[in-house]
Amino acid sequence: MLAPVTFDYSIRLSVEAEPGASLVLALLPARTHQQQLATESLRVAGATAHSAFTDATTATRHLHVAARGGPLEVELRARPRLLQAAVDGAGVARLAPHDPRRSPRLSRYCPPDRLAAVPEREFLPIDPPFERARAIDRFVRRHVRLRAEDAPTPGLVSLDAHADAPHAVEVLHRAEGTPRDLAHLAIALCRASRLPARYVTAVPFGLPDATDVHPWVEVLVGEAWVAFEPSRRVPRTALLRLGTGRDAADVPLAIAHGAVAGTRIAWTVECPDTTDAVLRERDRGAEALCCATLGSLAEATRWHQEARLAARAPRRGDGGDGGDEGEPSRASPSRLAAAAARAAATAPRGGARVFAFPSASSPPSASAPSGPPSRGAGETAHGSRIHPV
Repeated sequence: MLAPVTFDYSIRLSVEAEPGASLVLALLPARTHQQQLATESLRVAGATAHSAFTDATTATRHLHVAARGGPLEVELRARPRLLQAAVDGAGVARLAPHDPRRSPRLSRYCPPDRLAAVPEREFLPIDPPFERARAIDRFVRRHVRLRAEDAPTPGLVSLDAHADAPHAVEVLHRAEGTPRDLAHLAIALCRASRLPARYVTAVPFGLPDATDVHPWVEVLVGEAWVAFEPSRRVPRTALLRLGTGRDAADVPLAIAHGAVAGTRIAWTVECPDTTDAVLRERDRGAEALCCATLGSLAEATRWHQEARLAARAPRRGDGGDGGDEGEPSRASPSRLAAAAARAAATAPRGGARVFAFPSASSPPSASAPSGPPSRGAGETAHGSRIHPV
């Protein structure tokens, strides 16, 4: 069963632009089968014209604004709604075949050919592919220290704004980087390990001082795109998709054509439906289900054993014979572990049925004729998609 979680998202961007300058902004929430828009309100001041268009392959929505000259302000208020599967194994579904042309290997900041030695030694011997992707995620977090984003510089973010950003090989040698750098390294290692991967930008939920989008990574495992967030700053169950591309150069927050200056960006994103702690617990549940359905048999067995141990342990405060009063009792049985164990026991293995994270393909339009919809990467055979727990 799918349960919606609604977020209140707003952003205000203001610049000083010369007459004739134009901006291409990627700040509109994507519309997918898991990410719907309850409401959306856009206000543009100081422009001669503005229009929105959607990339049919990635579902990235771009806003094009032509400046009149002088102050230019764009303000967006939206209520995106994420559909999240209940913790009962309901996120198991048959997926459509993947088109390999949608996951190119080479990109500006992710050169897999220069990292071949590391995957050959560390990752290629690991099977199945989901466990290989998890090993890459652990490797990045273990070998690269996360540092804060650089202070924003005057001027608008553009393709050239990342010109001095390190590529994945430099990030590995420096052993430190921003969330964007960690994402680039993870993508390059995945591609060098024969796992297609792509870069996704998200609304910076829970990061009040953010001045740019938050990156995450999607890895193709079998026929599903699985989400990884190397920095661990935002739970995957709170990732509001904005743009999807090969790396950060494909999906900047804004591209400026003409002179602009004095950029100011203010984000606000809240979740009135639930708390950050609940979203992180659901994130752990999504990881458990992925391990049970996509991981190795040993990983599925581990979750099954954890569920059995948790179910046999006395609950806190139930008055059972849990030992001396001074000894803390065991935690309540884990619903997440139990759900993962059920999924491991009932879901066919080998990639035929998998637990899928958000797809970048946009949903069919309301005006489309009835009948079976066309399927994109990550779409189920019935035209629907599955969101993480």
